[in-house]
Amino acid sequence: MRSSFIVQSYLTFTLSEDAFCVPVNFVREIIEPLPISPIPRTPSHLPGILVSRGQVIGVLDLRPILHLPPPASTLSSRIILLQYSHHDESFVCGIPVDKVLGVHEVADAAFSPHATTSESPRFSCGEWSLDSGICSILDVPALLAWAAQAAPDDSTCSSTFPARPNLLPCS
Repeated sequence: MRSSFIVQSYLTFTLSEDAFCVPVNFVREIIEPLPISPIPRTPSHLPGILVSRGQVIGVLDLRPILHLPPPASTLSSRIILLQYSHHDESFVCGIPVDKVLGVHEVADAAFSPHATTSESPRFSCGEWSLDSGICSILDVPALLAWAAQAAPDDSTCSSTFPARPNLLPCS
């Protein structure tokens, strides 16, 4: 009997020395770093907003959430614009990353759940092995839902994130 595997595309990137990925169906585009305008009274993971192609986009910094050190901007730094649709609305968010590694095609059989000792897997659907180590698969809807709840009600960032997205498993 022949097994069938579902193969999906994932955009991989680094934060500090750690590798992460998101399903490409959530990636709108990858841009070079743009100026981020800070917004008063927002938590450290919501450093502000940027303007790309005339659209105001909230920025979600994963480092404080994942307990990683502050970034050091380099020539390979990028901002990944994630797009998530919920009902009839579409939400866009910028994620600053150290380096984009590329797109990888991964079969679902290659995924493994987090080890029970893994720290804070709440925004991750699991992991898979890259040549250079382990890559955590980020759960984009869960990240955006959490960011929406953490954004102050009077913040411009709160309008960037879905109020109550349907938390889907990674796809």
